[in-house]
Amino acid sequence: MLTKDQLAELYRGLQKERVLTVYVDGVGQDPASRRVWRRRLDQELEREAHRIRLKDSKEKEAFYAAQTWVLKELDAYESFLPGKGYVAFATPGELLHAESLPVQVPTLARWEMGARVSPYIRGLKQLRPMITALVDGRRARVFRYQEGEITEVADLRADTFMGDISESASSPRPGKTSGSRGETGTDTAKKLLDVGTERMLKEVKDLVT
Repeated sequence: MLTKDQLAELYRGLQKERVLTVYVDGVGQDPASRRVWRRRLDQELEREAHRIRLKDSKEKEAFYAAQTWVLKELDAYESFLPGKGYVAFATPGELLHAESLPVQVPTLARWEMGARVSPYIRGLKQLRPMITALVDGRRARVFRYQEGEITEVADLRADTFMGDISESASSPRPGKTSGSRGETGTDTAKKLLDVGTERMLKEVKDLVT
């Protein structure tokens, strides 16, 4: 996919031109669904031609010239598209950009001034991993969202960090007798859990930063 800077440059360069923007949803590998994407695109192109009411002969000629560039490029795919989606930007005189996309996009065709880039931007955002953490005092779960899929990265519990702490805390210190007055078991357990929670949160921070 284009970078944000490349997309911005393409967008700025086409702001004063009539552009046919085409997005195609290419998801689906069922043999019974071969070329379904092409039929949906053809329907979308027909709807767009009807929407803009091509009465002016020059405008009509320009629209179909741009459409020819896009369809000629897509003729290379006899059954399924190689990626989850597809995008093309064309003017009457040339195909400016076309590529398979690693993300799903809705099938869309628009003939207007400038390129329509909002679906492309949403696709770029899907490629960027996003990390989310669900945290309370005892448990933390970390998830990654990327390319439309959610994966659990870690499932942490504060009490799992308490083992080595409790062992060291329960061992009598040199010179301290067992008869000495000390903390209650509840106080000790709370302190151990607090330390375990602190360690758990530190690990969460390391995962998300």
